[in-house]
Amino acid sequence: MDLDTIKRKVYRWIDEDVERDVNEVYETFVEFIKIIAPIIDGRFKRVDRWNIEILDEIVDRLCDYLYGSSIAIELWDEIWDAKIDRKTISKEKIKAFSKIINEVERRTANKHTNN
Repeated sequence: MDLDTIKRKVYRWIDEDVERDVNEVYETFVEFIKIIAPIIDGRFKRVDRWNIEILDEIVDRLCDYLYGSSIAIELWDEIWDAKIDRKTISKEKIKAFSKIINEVERRTANKHTNN
């Protein structure tokens, strides 16, 4: 899965205007994290095993990458709690996911423009 595919999926979820199954959102968010991790920090270019500790660290780094915005940590915590409690993910959290994607794209585009 690539970033454009994830973005289309998240926007489709928003258009469908319903709460989402937590496992579907969790898997998509993890794929998103795996894609952006090497962009955010070169240490994540060769991760062999993805575990919760590494994912947590990348989400923390994502917040730094987005100029200290805590939206990624809040979303990650919400997804993780919903996964444990077997709850759905609200439309508002899906919109937060799309905002994170857009901010990463904007930041990455600016980074490439300035280099």
